[in-house]
Amino acid sequence: MKSPISPTIGVVSSLGLGASGALLDLLAEECRSQYGARHDSDFPRTLVAMETVPDNGDANDVLRNAMWRLEQAGADFLALACDSAPVHLPNLAESVGVRVLNPIDLMLEAIPLSAQRIALVAPQSVVASEIFQRALWRGGHRLVDPGWQQEIDSLITTARLGGDTHRLERRWVDFLGSAAEAGVDTVLVSCFALSRVARQVNAALHVADGAHCLARGIVAEWLAWCVEE
Repeated sequence: MKSPISPTIGVVSSLGLGASGALLDLLAEECRSQYGARHDSDFPRTLVAMETVPDNGDANDVLRNAMWRLEQAGADFLALACDSAPVHLPNLAESVGVRVLNPIDLMLEAIPLSAQRIALVAPQSVVASEIFQRALWRGGHRLVDPGWQQEIDSLITTARLGGDTHRLERRWVDFLGSAAEAGVDTVLVSCFALSRVARQVNAALHVADGAHCLARGIVAEWLAWCVEE
């Protein structure tokens, strides 16, 4: 695929080398799926800034500086691959002169019209910010809080530390089963560490994985920039 306009993607990642690579793999999958990319020249030019984001007020500064560097390097639009991105983005989007994709909007787009009872799987800091809750309320969605945050935090910690993959998968499947029993029909997973296990299928539930939503949104945005020959 060639286009007279070939925009440059900028990704700020706080995921570490392995998880950042997994996100790039998802981007490649989306390129193949959305427009049939096959050859190396078919894929978008992508700039990645890998950062360590502290759990304090300095996170805004770290992310802002990385976004600015990518903009200066030629990125036409930006995406933040960071679990805390939904919390920090409102203070960051206007700090650069290019469009910054909103991960919450991308996840809301993945909610099926049939969704009635939605559960959020996210780190405690994201849940405490209530940014997802407000966005869901504005969209007319009902968020169910089954009181499972402690179990979610444990799952996230286990996923980030690695370890017994099969045990983590079994715990995730059990969690989805409990969610289905509680009447949940849609689960939003806003945690990159859980992206792989989020692919586990439960026929009673629709799972919207934030990493997949971000990758899908990045490629869709890139295509929107392109002009057919």
